[in-house]
This record gives sequence, C-alpha cells and structure tokens, in this order.
Amino acid sequence: MRLSCTSLIAAAPLLLGMACGCDRGVDRPAQINGNGTGFTTVRRSDGKETVTRNGVKASGEYDRIQRAVVTSDGDLVVAGLSDGSWSVTRGKEQLGKGYEYVAGLTAGPKGSVGYVARADGKWTVMRDGGAVGKRYDYVNGPVFSPDGKDLAFTASRDDQFYFVRNGEEQPDAYEWAGKPVFAADGTSVLFIAKVPAGQVLVKDGRAITSAYERIETWGVSPDGASVLLVVMSDMTYSIIKDDRAVGKSYESLERMTRPVFGPDGRAAIVAVAVTGRSWTILKDGEPVGDAIEAGMLRDLTLSPDGRSIACVVKRENQWYVLKDGEPISSGFDMISNLRSDPARKMLTFSALSGQSLKTVEAPW
Repeated sequence: MRLSCTSLIAAAPLLLGMACGCDRGVDRPAQINGNGTGFTTVRRSDGKETVTRNGVKASGEYDRIQRAVVTSDGDLVVAGLSDGSWSVTRGKEQLGKGYEYVAGLTAGPKGSVGYVARADGKWTVMRDGGAVGKRYDYVNGPVFSPDGKDLAFTASRDDQFYFVRNGEEQPDAYEWAGKPVFAADGTSVLFIAKVPAGQVLVKDGRAITSAYERIETWGVSPDGASVLLVVMSDMTYSIIKDDRAVGKSYESLERMTRPVFGPDGRAAIVAVAVTGRSWTILKDGEPVGDAIEAGMLRDLTLSPDGRSIACVVKRENQWYVLKDGEPISSGFDMISNLRSDPARKMLTFSALSGQSLKTVEAPW
C-alpha cells in the first residue's frame, strides 16, 4: 500500500497503532538524543504507556504516546493521549491540551518545540504551545531552521498546497507539496511540489529541476549547485543528476535512502534496494562495491576524500556501522548520529547496548 504524504497525517492514528504495536503491549525501540548524551524509550505495560529516560521512568502514564523528544536544553517533551484527548507536555508544563490528535512533534536546536495539532477537523502548527499561521486541512512538517529561528511547513486548504514560513503563507499554490527541508546554508528551503507538468523540486519558491511523473527522493550538494533525484516515470525508476539520467534504470525499487553529496559537492551517493534485503550503493548512478544484505540501511556518509562510504545497517535486530561494505563496529541495540570529522579523518557515532550509551570513533 502506498500512501501520499497528505494521507499520512490523516491516517496517523491508524498507522501509529500498526507501527508501534500499541495494542500488543510492545515497547518501542530506544531513541538516542541528537547530541548523543542520552536516550528515551516508550514502554507499554498494563495498557498504559510511559517514557523512560536513560532507563529511568520520566513521564506520567498515557493511553498512547505519539512521540517523545528531548530539547537541546534537556527537557523531555511528550505528545500523548489520555482520557480521549491529546496533549503536549514539556517537563511539568503543559504546552497544549484537548486536541483531537497531535503529529509532527519536533525539537529545535535552540530549545523550541514544534508540532501539529488537530481540533474541529483542522490542523494548526504550534510553536511552544502558540499557534503559527492559519488552520489547514493537512500539514507536512513542521521543521526548524538550523539556527532555530525559523519554523517551516507546507499545508493545504481549498485543495491547494502552500509553503509557510513563520506563519507567513507564500503566494505560490501547488497541487501538492511535500515536507520542506532547510538547505546547508540554513536559509534556503527545498521541497517537492506537484505542478500541472508533474513533480518538481522547489527551492525558495522556484523550481530547480525539470518535471517528472514522481520524485521518490532527492539530495542537494552543500553549495546548492547540484541535485540528485530518484524518479519514477512509466513504472521505471531512474537516477537523475542535474536533469540528466546517470547509470541504469530499474523496473522496481522497494526502498531507497536520501541521496548524499560529498564534501566537495561533486559526487553523490544513494542506496537502493531492488529486493527487500539487498541494497546497492550507487555513486553518480554507478554501483559501488558488492550488494549489502541488511534489513535496513541508512545514514550514508562519504569520506573527506570521497573514496570511502560508511553507512548504518540493521541485521538480525542488531545495528552495525559499515565502511566500504565491511563492519567496523560490533553489533548494538541502536546506532545514531553517524558523522564524519574531516579535520581528524574520523567517523563518530552514538551506540546503545542495553542501558549503556557511548560515543564510538573509528578512522576513515
């Protein structure tokens, strides 16, 4: 079943129950904080859900928890359902309550919290409990800018989608628009939009690619000069770099990662899975190395010289870091925050095993 981004929010309560095993009494996988200093887990017992932080109970009980995040200044924020209504709580402070549903909970880099709340059948983006902009039929986002000052999202009303930044709705209307992403410069914003000719990648209100039947995923170089897309046209998948097809086409792709450019902005990599567990890494459309067998693959990273590729994979309920297809770590319960340190020519990542969280380094 393929759901559009608009229908994802409308179907969120159903999907949440399916994905998290809420009706089966299953704990959700631990989530490591973005700075690697701690982790949270949503646990279910006797029909109630709570959040533990570093293994210690840190929230009250809820009938269901949509998401829990930790802010940059260390506050736990929980979006949860109790007594038939949804609320968002930060520490002991209730940011909002009485909602029909809450989605998109996110923490900004400067301590702010954003989310989308539904009331009377309409969605409103909230920042620290205050409404941002109008009420909409659907919302994709919100996302914070890297400096935490701006909050951006796309939203629909009257069967048209608009880009909204800090509550200000931009005039251009689209048939559909995906979740926005801030560019590396921290100012420009990009998102996929549907126009009469097809789907395009929009940057700051201007289409920067040709139109395609469907854009599955995309990546932009750090300087914004180059774009890599995975597109689908006539049931065929193609890799497109700067509006030119590279590599071969595929009749079927089950999964794919977001493309990533190297530090110099020239080479771009993406991992695609033709079948469920067999991944191929493509560099500018051409296969690199042997196929990688893994249930999941994410966090593609290019070395400073562009010669090596690292990624995180899941195999038999354990997570590993691979470099050029070979494991460079033991198995962990969760791995996050894989990053390259060009100055030291090192890889760093956060690794969780049981209740033990540590930062691991490995040379490129």
